[in-house]
Amino acid sequence: MDKNEIIGLLKEQCKLASILSEDVLEDIVEESQLETFEKGEYILEFEEKTPAVFILLRGSVRVSLISDDGKEKIFDHFHAGSLMGEVSTITRATAYATITAEDVCLALEIPIPVFKKKILSDIKAFNHLVEVMSNKLGKVIPGIEKHTSCQEKNDPYGFKLTTKTPQKILVINCGSSSLKYTFFNTEDMENSVDGQVDRIGTAVPMGLEYNAGKTEIERELEPGTHKDAFDAIIQILTSKEFGIISSPQEITAVGHRVVHGGDKFSHPTLITDDVLRGIEEVSSLAPLHNPVNLVGIHESMRVFPSAAQVAIFDTAFHQTIPPHAYLYGLPYEYYEKKRIRRYGFHGTSHYYVSLMAADYLKRSYTDLKLITCHLGNGGSVCAIEHGKSVDTSMGMTPAEGIIMGTRSGSIDPAVILHLMDSEKMTSGEVNQLINKQSGLLGLSGISNDMRDIEHAVKQGKNRAVLAYKTFCYSIKKYIGAYSATLGNVDALIFTGGIGLYNSFAREEVCKGLGALGMFIDQEKSKDLNGAKKVVDIATVDSPVRILVIPTNEELMIARETLSVICAD
Repeated sequence: MDKNEIIGLLKEQCKLASILSEDVLEDIVEESQLETFEKGEYILEFEEKTPAVFILLRGSVRVSLISDDGKEKIFDHFHAGSLMGEVSTITRATAYATITAEDVCLALEIPIPVFKKKILSDIKAFNHLVEVMSNKLGKVIPGIEKHTSCQEKNDPYGFKLTTKTPQKILVINCGSSSLKYTFFNTEDMENSVDGQVDRIGTAVPMGLEYNAGKTEIERELEPGTHKDAFDAIIQILTSKEFGIISSPQEITAVGHRVVHGGDKFSHPTLITDDVLRGIEEVSSLAPLHNPVNLVGIHESMRVFPSAAQVAIFDTAFHQTIPPHAYLYGLPYEYYEKKRIRRYGFHGTSHYYVSLMAADYLKRSYTDLKLITCHLGNGGSVCAIEHGKSVDTSMGMTPAEGIIMGTRSGSIDPAVILHLMDSEKMTSGEVNQLINKQSGLLGLSGISNDMRDIEHAVKQGKNRAVLAYKTFCYSIKKYIGAYSATLGNVDALIFTGGIGLYNSFAREEVCKGLGALGMFIDQEKSKDLNGAKKVVDIATVDSPVRILVIPTNEELMIARETLSVICAD
């Protein structure tokens, strides 16, 4: 784009340009440069020094803050012709909010000395900027005050699910052969209910589990489909003997776990026909999960016709990862055309335990730098800076990252080509290999369960020792990398089945991390076999706290569901 085209766009879109003289406008363009920002890239970051003043030429951006309850609060959207960075430049303060590209954006980057000399010196331009600043801050400040006033001091992150009017929320996690459910009544949080139906779609009888306080029920059902599973859940939820609702109409909303939202969905979303189409469009990125998630949504709409249906995406929390961290070193056209990039998973869990850490440490969520390790049969590590995920170990699919129960984690991609060539393996066979036959299972030849690996290690079985050390080393590498990314880390967090119950693995992962300020108290760790609350297992003088936190994705999904249906 040449100088005349830029000037033409400025005159067409930006009122400020019409105030300035032709000569001044030409000087500004000549002394400035064009910058392109990818979707999700930060143009300005909250409380960071403003590097320049920008005029948006193409695209749209959102103006937001991560509030103390961990949610992104969007105050405004800017479009072509808008200025960015002028407020903090004039007031000599840091950025009052984060400005994020919502699509590919083109902006004119004006150096601050040029902005001051060519624009602020013009009285008409200065008066116009004062008016613009007043309008912007008028939208942001009341929003911040309103949001802050709604927070309860004893429940800053909303985990008590406090609402003005009682809400009955059902959380659904629909898998290919199982249907997990949890019921929450915001008026009576002590009496939540959970359970599952498994062996769906097989030739054997389905199994129903129902847990309501001291009542624990297990039943064998006829072989059936997801439709039959939903009907069975309705039957027991409304049963006169064990039920907690009298009819399906009592359910206010259903929160659905959806594995992949691509880069279409970055927040909990009320499900509409457009949203259903959007989930279907990104199903190629999660062909084993999204289609069956959609089955669960459709069945839920059938049995709960009066309830709001809300989608909570595993990938949404990671949509704040900047482009330099989510892009792969492939030709850029594959990102543009196929959306091949890092998305990350376990977002609901990483989000939940990071909020719990802030609550435990009595620190503002937006002040903290955290590394969270969700370790189960699947596992991932996440770097969280000031309430935002800035990197995570899983990639476009859950196969990337640390070694897992049956997944290989990150490997040289040429290994796949070699196997396809030398072993004549099909893509389907390679997919089975890296997702179902690798990881702890493939390395040990024993099991994908860390408890079995630990037992075998104590018996001195060499391959079990190798699997155990390789698993822990893969986690340690990510902790080291993310420590470099974040700078000073406030806390390292373990969650998931292995993170909670396996002191053996926690201690091996933390061994040698003293150079990063992470010192584990081995006695505290050994004495901890699971945790029902946050437990600090760092030594007293450890600069970085090491926390074990039980995750609660169901509660988090209920919280996110309420944030949608109770929004003003």
